[in-house]
Amino acid sequence: MKLLHATGIIAALAFFAMCLPNPCSAQDALADGVQSEYQPTRSNPVVYDVDFYAIVTPPYKCKSLKVWLPIPQSDFGQEVTEGTFETFPAALIPQVSTEKTFGNKFAFFEFPNPQGAQIIRAKGDS
Repeated sequence: MKLLHATGIIAALAFFAMCLPNPCSAQDALADGVQSEYQPTRSNPVVYDVDFYAIVTPPYKCKSLKVWLPIPQSDFGQEVTEGTFETFPAALIPQVSTEKTFGNKFAFFEFPNPQGAQIIRAKGDS
């Protein structure tokens, strides 16, 4: 964690935190037979074009900069389409994984020997 610039990671997590589903999703609750008083419904849909930048400046003489970005997912209350990632100055393709506990998806970037700020752009619509 010491490799991540605090401002960049806080901005990235703050943006994507509002897009992440509850740790116990509605689908999980229904599968487990749990009844909830509140079930979100999709009404009056709107589409947002998301163009998000995370700028991470590594510490001096950093050998490897590792960045994880949460990827928003669809649930009963929202539909999120798959977006794209771009990086600059190094062109990287992220490794997308799903964590086992809650099923949240993350994009993992590893910048070898980064020199200066690294920019990650997430684009899509939801």
